[in-house]
Amino acid sequence: MENEVAAIYEEYPQLTVNVNKKKVVAARNGALVYPPVILSTVSVVIIFLLVVVIPKFIEIFAVHGMNLPLLTQWVFTLSDILRFQYLYLILPILWLGIMCFEKLRQKENQIALHRFLLRIPTVRSFEVSSSVAALLLEYDHQKRMGVKRVKAYERALASVPNLYLRQELGKFKKVVGAGEGLSLVLSKVPIIPNTMVAYLAAAEKTEKEEELTKALAEIYCERALQETHSFCSVIEPTSVLLLGLSVGTMIIACYLPIFKVAHAVAQ
Repeated sequence: MENEVAAIYEEYPQLTVNVNKKKVVAARNGALVYPPVILSTVSVVIIFLLVVVIPKFIEIFAVHGMNLPLLTQWVFTLSDILRFQYLYLILPILWLGIMCFEKLRQKENQIALHRFLLRIPTVRSFEVSSSVAALLLEYDHQKRMGVKRVKAYERALASVPNLYLRQELGKFKKVVGAGEGLSLVLSKVPIIPNTMVAYLAAAEKTEKEEELTKALAEIYCERALQETHSFCSVIEPTSVLLLGLSVGTMIIACYLPIFKVAHAVAQ
């Protein structure tokens, strides 16, 4: 009976760590994928309008031989390019996509991309929070299992989702091996906020270091989830605005000749 209880006790922290890390990483990945998905959806809607709907108006105005406003001419020209010269657009896009895919398979380019993400203020906040949370959770769990400090730190680094932060934090294994706390390591990475370092340093000075470190990790998990939700809430109205402007421009371009004819008839 005691062995069963001990096994459950050892398994439960691992399950908790996995659940927290999976939630944070899933939310982080979803936030990063969300803008391209939204942009692709908006592009598909715009292309559909230009290829299917706009040609109907082109046929109507071509029959009457009307002089079209400049905005209408631009939209109709774009529609013609997409319908009749699509190969000249598709082939370069496919080539660019393949080249980007091949480049991103290289680790140094992945690190460069993750470093670029950290330069975007809205992305940097949840990238740092999720990375620090994953590091603290895994490091705390490895220490509870009796793993040596350096080995525990190496395993914890593998759970950091941002590759650039993983690389920077990996430079300070000797600091951990010398018996120093993670707060000193985090303080050596400029992009990590001083508040995170200060809270962790305060926790390391108490008698309940493990409990407080785990609590801080869970707090950063929740913060990362909130920041990803905030990021997505900013993207949604922006995408709606972009779609509205695009569709509105095409509608105005199609109806401008009609308004012009109506005005001429009225006079």
